[in-house]
Amino acid sequence: GFDLIYSLQDREFDLNKGLQSFPARFGETTALSWAALLQLDDVLAITSEEVFSDDAQRGAFRALKASGGNLNAALREADPDARAVLEIVGVADATGDAMKEGINLLRAAVRRELTRRMTDTSPEVIQRDRRIKQLSDQLTDRNVADSVASELLAWLYDVSLMSEA
Repeated sequence: GFDLIYSLQDREFDLNKGLQSFPARFGETTALSWAALLQLDDVLAITSEEVFSDDAQRGAFRALKASGGNLNAALREADPDARAVLEIVGVADATGDAMKEGINLLRAAVRRELTRRMTDTSPEVIQRDRRIKQLSDQLTDRNVADSVASELLAWLYDVSLMSEA
């Protein structure tokens, strides 16, 4: 929550440089609303979804509230647009642990790309995407985290090259 508040001071710079920080993308009021939600569990009980400016943010709020404030559970239950908002919140609220922040960023990138690829129904793509999802779930296993992260990054790179072609 405090990271979101702190990031408000860079909003103008982020807007001028085209950076997609949470405050630049969603505005100061929304950033402050999310900061409050992330900082105080009790706020969930007294906040209404009407304070959020669009459907994706309201969906993210509903998922977070339904999960009792558990961000990981909310990510699993949210629709794709709401999940994108929650992923940004999850990264913006990183605790300062570089490993956790890196895992959050990599998972968010993988989820976004898998969501984009849902329209491809070829068996090879479906099988590969299923494997990528399984790998993403293994990122916190210290025994395989390095190789899993390398494979996921290679996949993201390959996918980005294919989309550029």
